[in-house]
Amino acid sequence: AEKVPKQPKKAKISWPPRRRLGLSVVLEKIIFGRGISSKFNPIRAIIVLLFIMVVLAGIKIGRNRTKTENLEGVSGSKEVESIESGGVEESLPHETREDLISAKKAEEDKTDEEEAIFGPIGNHVIVIMTYGENRDLEPVKEFFAESGIRTVIEKRGEYYFLLTKDHYQSPERENSDGYKALQKIKRIGASYQAPIGYETFGSMPFQDAYGMKIR
Repeated sequence: AEKVPKQPKKAKISWPPRRRLGLSVVLEKIIFGRGISSKFNPIRAIIVLLFIMVVLAGIKIGRNRTKTENLEGVSGSKEVESIESGGVEESLPHETREDLISAKKAEEDKTDEEEAIFGPIGNHVIVIMTYGENRDLEPVKEFFAESGIRTVIEKRGEYYFLLTKDHYQSPERENSDGYKALQKIKRIGASYQAPIGYETFGSMPFQDAYGMKIR
C-alpha cells in the first residue's frame, strides 16, 4: 500500500497581546504588583481606595470653600449697603445697638423735659440781612439791639449774614414765637435810618427777612 505523505502542520500565528493603557493599567499594577498577575493584593487595593477618597474629599472641600467665599462677599456688600443707606444700627452688635437706642431715648427725654420747663425749643434763626460788607451791618445790629432783638454777624462764603442770636420755632407756623419775632423785625426794621456814609438798604429795609433752620 502506498504511504500517504503526512500533511505538514499549520504554523500557529501568535498575535502580540493588545496593550491596555490608561488608569485601569496603573491601578492593576498598583493592586497586583509591578507586573500584572492574577494575584490580588488587598493592602494595595486599600491604599488605592484611600487615595481616591482623599482626592475626592479635596475636590469637595475646594468647592465648599469657593461657595463660602462667594457668600461672604455677598454678605459684606449687603452690610456696606446697609450702612450707606442709614441702617447702621441693624449691622451693629446687639449691645452697641442697645446703647445707641438708650442714648437716643435719653436725649429725647431731656428735650421733652426742657420743653416742659422753657417751652418748645426753636431750631430756627431769622436772617435779617445778607450783605457783602461787614461795616454796613454794624449799625443795623445796634439798631435792633435797642429794641431788644439780639443779633450776630456771621461770614458765610463771600457774604455776611445778620442773624438773630436767639432761636425760634419755624416762622412759617402762624402764632409761633418765630412768626411773631419775624413780624416784629419787619415792623421795627421799616423805620431804620442808616448813619451818613452807610448803606440805607432801601426805603423799606429788612422786609425780606426770613427764617432759616439750623438743625
